[in-house]
Amino acid sequence: MAHMQEEPRRSQSAVEFNPVSLYQAGQDIVQDIAQKAQEIFQALKLSQLPNGIASGQRNAQERINKLKDSLNKVEVLFKQLRVIYNECQKRVGDVEPNVNTLVPILTEGEIPNTERDQALKSHKELVLQSRKKDLEMKLCLKNKQLETLVAQMTDFVWDINAALASPYGS
Repeated sequence: MAHMQEEPRRSQSAVEFNPVSLYQAGQDIVQDIAQKAQEIFQALKLSQLPNGIASGQRNAQERINKLKDSLNKVEVLFKQLRVIYNECQKRVGDVEPNVNTLVPILTEGEIPNTERDQALKSHKELVLQSRKKDLEMKLCLKNKQLETLVAQMTDFVWDINAALASPYGS
């Protein structure tokens, strides 16, 4: 009987996961952590300080308990993520990729010279130049409108001053 109870334990511990399933599980856990963190921040954002009333204190205590529960769940998720991380490191620990090949680091004087980057820059420059011309035309139009308005206001003020200065205006 004791031998049968040990058999399922060995089979459970002997289950091997391939690296892809471990990475997927890690990704799911990270998403769960982000979701829980968002829920915690949302709860904190919406929470109010207790106002001294018995029902307010009870509600505040309920919110505190919910936050503690959520924080405990996040802690458990981080522990699970650590286990998965350690397992992944065991499996691919000796295969360390060169960081420079993953993300090229450019020094201050270096400029990327790929045709795609140049085409993208030239497209952006064309769009920006077109936008600049449009804005300059709008600015000129607004300046002309302001000049016209100032001229009309000046004429209007002159007319008012002339009417007040004339002997028939008063």
